[in-house]
Amino acid sequence: HYGKNIERMIAKAKTFDEKDKQEIYVQYLANYMKLVHNNWNKENVTDDIIRQDLKIMSKGTLELSSETELQTYRS
Repeated sequence: HYGKNIERMIAKAKTFDEKDKQEIYVQYLANYMKLVHNNWNKENVTDDIIRQDLKIMSKGTLELSSETELQTYRS
């Protein structure tokens, strides 16, 4: 339900050499994933689900810090 854009963004995130830039990009990516999930499913999703989906979709190479709070989207 995330679409090809998310797959492309995950591939792009894997190319960053600088950890700081990658972390910022992953945070934007996770926020976008949450927005897409909420739009597609018409329900709010938890940050933990987004973290888990990101880890699965990136085959464990990308992780979002458990301290990072994602944007809240209202459906």
